[in-house]
Amino acid sequence: MKPRRLAVVCRRYWPATGEQVQAIEWLAEGLRRAGHEVTILTAALGKQWPTHVVHREVKVERLAQLHLKPWNTLTYLWSLLSHLRTHKNQFDAVIVSGLRYDAYAVVRALRGTSLPVFLWREGAGIGGDIERHQNSNFGSRVVGGCFDGQAL
Repeated sequence: MKPRRLAVVCRRYWPATGEQVQAIEWLAEGLRRAGHEVTILTAALGKQWPTHVVHREVKVERLAQLHLKPWNTLTYLWSLLSHLRTHKNQFDAVIVSGLRYDAYAVVRALRGTSLPVFLWREGAGIGGDIERHQNSNFGSRVVGGCFDGQAL
């Protein structure tokens, strides 16, 4: 199989901790071992965190966000979409962790381009990705838009 240049989008990543972070680390490590070039695109959760690092031989790019609710999500999404549009020729595919606002935004932003988007559902059932949108603003739109990705 030909090595691919993959962008993996996740809101939280190292040095943050948790099940999602660990799952992304395992995914990135597996893809890297298979010969692919992996770049993690994530939010800059800490104001002092460096924007470009290498963690376990995987490039990590932390994208700007304001640290004021509700603007943090909007500025993160703006930074993510701007980065993907500007650097889309540097990737062969985009993998997005979770069926949340960033997944919806990435699918919409890259629709009509040759860059495939693969969505990785993090949670199922109670408290999972789909259920959490049942009572959220624009929840049905987010879930419906996620199904426009190339694979789930």
